Amino acid sequence: MSATADASRDGTGRIERMLHERIGLDPTTVGSSLVQRAVRRRMQIAGIDSVAAYEAHLDSHREEVQELVEEVVIPETYFFREPEALDAVALRAAHGEGRPTADAPLRVLSAPCSTGEEPYSIAMTLLAAGVPAAAMTIDAVDLSREAVRRAREGVYRGAAFRSTEDHWFRFFTDAGGGRAIREEVRALVRIVQGNLLDAAFAPPRTAYDVIFCRNLLIYFDVSTQARVLATLTSLLAQNGVLVVGAADTFAVRRAGFLPVPGAERSFLFQYQPEGDIVNHPEPRPFCRPERSEGPARKKRRAKSAGPSLRATKRAEERSSTATKRADNNRRCRPFATLRATKRTNTPDRGNSAARECGPPHRRHSTRRGRAQRQGRERRITGDHGDDVRGAR
Repeated sequence: MSATADASRDGTGRIERMLHERIGLDPTTVGSSLVQRAVRRRMQIAGIDSVAAYEAHLDSHREEVQELVEEVVIPETYFFREPEALDAVALRAAHGEGRPTADAPLRVLSAPCSTGEEPYSIAMTLLAAGVPAAAMTIDAVDLSREAVRRAREGVYRGAAFRSTEDHWFRFFTDAGGGRAIREEVRALVRIVQGNLLDAAFAPPRTAYDVIFCRNLLIYFDVSTQARVLATLTSLLAQNGVLVVGAADTFAVRRAGFLPVPGAERSFLFQYQPEGDIVNHPEPRPFCRPERSEGPARKKRRAKSAGPSLRATKRAEERSSTATKRADNNRRCRPFATLRATKRTNTPDRGNSAARECGPPHRRHSTRRGRAQRQGRERRITGDHGDDVRGAR
């Protein structure tokens, strides 16, 4: 049974269809339970007992539709999310052809911008890459009125910094237990409320060099994805770049977008109409803009360098031990010659080799053997003589 059929049984099917038409939400991607919980919460706040009465309330109160949208839309983002895409855009802007200037600035759109972490991350990354503040304009659009209010406020706490490195905090100031975006960064971002599916949607500008639309298309069905991508394509300047999330790549390929050479892993795409041939420049090797190291990063690198130094010391000790063993083997090598000589019944040559090259304990044993042979010969011949050492 489909999610819509289940919802119809609970009385929220018409509300789900209304949300699908208004904001493009596909209940199969988030589950009908999310919509049902939002409807029950709004019914409780409005003091309405039945779903039918709430549907009539939605028809007569336009503001209630927006309140229901606020309940359904759950912002989930943080600063410097998927930083490879941010770095790739900054690299193209700072070192590519046609660098932005005050007269021809880089025009960027973030849609949806949620609570503002993405557009502010874009601004900070461009500034760190050396792009002048006067050479960029960043617009941000979101459907949620509450998200837009928080983005304009620019104060963040906790999970918003889950992947923020220390050196980025120079763009923030302390603000009552949280961190606030510095005024010079906030001035670079213009945040407005808007709906990409609204026929009257009109962003602040008509053409953008870069559009960020990440992790949005996955919540739409195929027809709604096509509508959104048609709107974004009309807003892209010639040779403009669309930045999407990893899960959005199939949708943008269906719409005629192809990966930017050299930035495939960053999910940068350019629109290529059917039959057109796009002559891309030679791809540059991907590298992140140079970043200054904060105290925490230096401490982590110093800590990670410790095992390497210890490993180097152990390797030197092993090498020294191996050298000593090789030297001992070279000293003892003549004894192999000595044993081979004894097997060929040439004891004198073997004894001379032992006397010349053998270690002290071998030389002593050789002398004792010679003294014992001489003693045996004297006992056999009866010639004892005066050599007491020989008798021993």
